[in-house]
Amino acid sequence: MIGLVALSAGSFSDEGEILLIAARMAEGEVLYRDVFTHHFPLPYLLTALLFRVTGRSLPAARLGLLGLTLATFAWLGRRGDRRSTARLTCLAWVLLAPFAAANLVIYPVFSALSLLMVFVLGRDLLAARTVGSSPASLPDGAMLGLAIAAAGLSDPLTVYPIGVLAIALLVRRFQPRPALAVMVANCAGVVGLVLAIGLATGALDDFWRDAIQFNRTVYPAYRSDASALRIGAMLAAIQAFLGLGDPRFWLDPPGRSLRFAQIGDFDGWLFSGGFFRLAVLSSVGRWALAGRLLNACYTLGFGAALLAVSDRGFRGLPFQALALWLAAEQVLALSAPNALASDRDPGRGRRSGWRRRQANLEQVALAMAAGGCLLLGGWLLGQSALGLWRNRAGLAWGASTGAYRAKGLELRRLVNDPKEARLAWYPYEPYIDFFAALPPVTRYPNLLPWTAEWADGEVAQALGRAVAMRRPTLVGFDPTRWFWDASLDTGSHAPRTWRRLRESCRRIDVDLFVCGPPVAPDLAVIDPSIPAEQPLPEMLAGTRAVQRFRAECAGLSQVSVRLATFARNNAASIAIAVVDLATGRELALQPIAGRRVVDNVWQRLALPRQAASRGRAYAIELRSADGAPGDALTAWRSQADRYPEGELSIDGEAQDGDLVFAYACAMP
Repeated sequence: MIGLVALSAGSFSDEGEILLIAARMAEGEVLYRDVFTHHFPLPYLLTALLFRVTGRSLPAARLGLLGLTLATFAWLGRRGDRRSTARLTCLAWVLLAPFAAANLVIYPVFSALSLLMVFVLGRDLLAARTVGSSPASLPDGAMLGLAIAAAGLSDPLTVYPIGVLAIALLVRRFQPRPALAVMVANCAGVVGLVLAIGLATGALDDFWRDAIQFNRTVYPAYRSDASALRIGAMLAAIQAFLGLGDPRFWLDPPGRSLRFAQIGDFDGWLFSGGFFRLAVLSSVGRWALAGRLLNACYTLGFGAALLAVSDRGFRGLPFQALALWLAAEQVLALSAPNALASDRDPGRGRRSGWRRRQANLEQVALAMAAGGCLLLGGWLLGQSALGLWRNRAGLAWGASTGAYRAKGLELRRLVNDPKEARLAWYPYEPYIDFFAALPPVTRYPNLLPWTAEWADGEVAQALGRAVAMRRPTLVGFDPTRWFWDASLDTGSHAPRTWRRLRESCRRIDVDLFVCGPPVAPDLAVIDPSIPAEQPLPEMLAGTRAVQRFRAECAGLSQVSVRLATFARNNAASIAIAVVDLATGRELALQPIAGRRVVDNVWQRLALPRQAASRGRAYAIELRSADGAPGDALTAWRSQADRYPEGELSIDGEAQDGDLVFAYACAMP
């Protein structure tokens, strides 16, 4: 029930990409061959199989993930000695899910669930070799093989925690053999099946280029956390894992306020705070005190591998799952304090005096560890439940993905034939493409900086073909997004795509172009000025800049101005207003605090729809009440007169060129 309540919470662009690609696969496209991604295939394959049954549906995808989560914990709890641990861990996982993005269809969730299965079932294999009363079953061996394959097909870096299991099994000389044989057979079978599908569809070469070569050559140049893990990084992770040289280890208080569905802040705290490392390290200590050194080293090595691989943020989900499981084990062990001592290796602690002292030490250690986990974990889960209740208004679908859905449906309404028109939204809003359900322009669902370097030429060629073949094509393209960090006019990231759009396509909104023939009759097409060449002077206190223009479409509903900060953090504010020159009525006014303005980014101002705006004269006014030299904002202007029907003036004095602005008209 908790999982269903929080099902709609949050959104994250990586989920949108998985949903979009899976929907394209369900409609007949082949992963890697027809659609680009540099991630591994499992999340796309499973979601595409679901969409074959349900159609493209965000609720269905999240319900499917919730079902996979419950099935994972149900399998882990099928044995009586693990049932309570599985239930408590599942409850904690679902409560924390909205805050750590674990309710979203993203690859770290698949990695977390599969790696938790690998850890628990792998530990059972080690126990089967050392404790005759706990033999590993063949079904568990088979499931362990599936979990290893699932982890590897979700994220290649899971090879490191899987390698820790392999080393531990090597130490035990790969016993018990029957369960291990089933494990290897199942793992090889799943991987072989995926390879066979790639071979049959002709996608193996594309997989090698996109998911292997791209990650080796292009991605690390942009993302420092994308490089392959080195031995030194593993040792550094173990050092950080033990709290050495990491001041955040115990400093983050458990009562830190929670912000609902914010991945970075909340999950970053979970990942660096003391609770999760306490759970793992205390478990390591308990195994060591019980004489189970292999299990202690296995737990420490597995946790350190997850810490090194996960890095930070939502990618910490695999480590989080492991820590929650171990914390639940220790809390539940309080009700059976002798369980650990009775599980000791044969031949250990035979002298009664030493055995009594060691047993007492174990009980004290267990009480301290379990008490700490219970106290901090209870506070954490209580805060999570309280956060869900306080932010219950944010649990509606409209609060998370409603804006993307509305934009997608709006784009779909612009076209005459949804099967003929094409859509691409760059640099990265895959939810919009997903909800619009229009055929794609190219195989690239995004043009992030690292992808643009790889795809720019191909995307520009596809736009050229759309123009030449007169195929109606919608392209969302915002050159000011922070992803690109610089003006495309200077040649960074996607210059060919940008030039093709400016030269061959018509701009109908600040960030929307039409290539080829009009996508719908009577579509309002505007021609805003090209991104500016020079900023206006500082907008000092009392300064008033006015850009007059005549609307060429009915339904004026939005204007946008490109502001600038002179690459500094200004305290002074600025106000944008739109005035109807025929009546002198101010249609909209938006004061903007200087610290909220992002340099060289479009600032949009919505206004009530003006049904009779076609041919009517309006003015965009920029005003400053507190600007001072060295502490003021400004806007961009073109040096040439790019809007002959309007003029720019500052404090009543005409200026050369025009303000860099755009306007949009809403269709009735």
